[in-house]
Amino acid sequence: MATQRDVYQRALARWGSRNQYTLVEQLNLGSQEQEVGDLKAALADLQMAERGLLAVSGEHSPTVQAARAMLADVLSQLGRNVEALALVEHVDPVAYQASTSDPGRAAVLKALQARILLRLGRRAEGLSLMQQALRDMQAAGVSEEEMAPYRQSLSESTLAAK
Repeated sequence: MATQRDVYQRALARWGSRNQYTLVEQLNLGSQEQEVGDLKAALADLQMAERGLLAVSGEHSPTVQAARAMLADVLSQLGRNVEALALVEHVDPVAYQASTSDPGRAAVLKALQARILLRLGRRAEGLSLMQQALRDMQAAGVSEEEMAPYRQSLSESTLAAK
């Protein structure tokens, strides 16, 4: 975290808050904050990065799409699932895939949407979508590490239904 904060602060000092490089570093900072469980800070940084990237890069930018996917995940973790679902449903999977070399972004989006549906209590719809998303993620070569939280969501929802 300290390194990512330092990188962001250096980019901010050198290029300012509206520079695309700085905004990507803010996006990275938000991602790291989410990973360590600082969801409030993650939300703030991801929202600011998404707005800034939208202004700099436009609606269909791969980085804007990546920011929105991350933002939807954080919103859902904070219990703001209606907002999260509306956001994730508007992420372009093709543009999102262009933002990274990681495989299977369309399947990951599907899994994120399924997890949000499960959190909203839309169990049948969420379980079906999650099962399909996990099959698609595996077929696309998504890492087991990235798939693990979605497998856990499926397992918990299946147990809760019994």
